[in-house]
Amino acid sequence: MLEAEDVVNVLADRTRRSILLAFYADPRPRTAGEVAAEAGVHRTVAFSHLERLVQAGFLATEVRRGRRGRPAKLYRLGSRPVGLWYPPRRFLELSQLLAEALGQLGPPGVRAAFRAGRQWSASIGDLAAIGDQLHREGDRIVVTSCVFREACREGEEVVCWLHAGVLEGVLGGAVRPLGRTDRGCVFHLDPVARPEPVPA
Repeated sequence: MLEAEDVVNVLADRTRRSILLAFYADPRPRTAGEVAAEAGVHRTVAFSHLERLVQAGFLATEVRRGRRGRPAKLYRLGSRPVGLWYPPRRFLELSQLLAEALGQLGPPGVRAAFRAGRQWSASIGDLAAIGDQLHREGDRIVVTSCVFREACREGEEVVCWLHAGVLEGVLGGAVRPLGRTDRGCVFHLDPVARPEPVPA
């Protein structure tokens, strides 16, 4: 876990910060060249910022094979959310523990999470205030940057149904999770039906 001073030092640079935030806005993996083009900087500058973000745990790397030439090094979001609390707080661990505990209850736990999400969204009012980054594709909602992403590690089903409740409370209709893709979490929206919020 990074100390507060380390987080500030890593994210103090405006270009580095904008590079990281671009990954949260669009989580698809990118090469250093692609990041450089998006950020409007030279590839070596982008590479330096990317490697610093990897060292801090905000980004991770993987290798893309199957194309001609050398395998490409890709950068993607790591497991560390951006946050600064002093003194340290264990909100992430708390959310993971609660998601796991609700998941152990089976369908009643899932229903409770769904209802909690819907009730919470009613007090918030709109998606902008919640912080989700999403777009509509017909009857599907693709959440490219999920505000609950890190909590999914220990209780993905519960967290996704809680998120469905949040989306339903804001958008109306019935929302159910369809799963995660490389573009983000996908939900189905039916503006009329309101099925029992229990996964099949």
